[in-house]
Amino acid sequence: MANTATKGSIWTLGKVLGKKTIFHFINLKDTDNINWRDEDGLRPTPVELLNIPIAIADMHNVKSVKVVSPDYDGGAPQTLDFRYENEELNFDIPGLTYWTSIIVQQ
Repeated sequence: MANTATKGSIWTLGKVLGKKTIFHFINLKDTDNINWRDEDGLRPTPVELLNIPIAIADMHNVKSVKVVSPDYDGGAPQTLDFRYENEELNFDIPGLTYWTSIIVQQ
């Protein structure tokens, strides 16, 4: 994971909106161009990443974790199972092709 767009990584951005924290995950794992927008549609589809484990520190009193992606189910939100281990919020992102967002509700 990287907080800046870096070739060979999953670029991660986050934003807090009230009691929700939204994390965006952008797949740059097998790209040679960090400009993730392919406006001409010429680049090959990225390799889909499955069951990506995520651990987030300092995220307490979570009520729900949802995943949303234009790559799956028409962008419809799905509720994820989550757990706490070593005082960290843990869940798995089921899939990441281009872009997946996670919404953590506290």
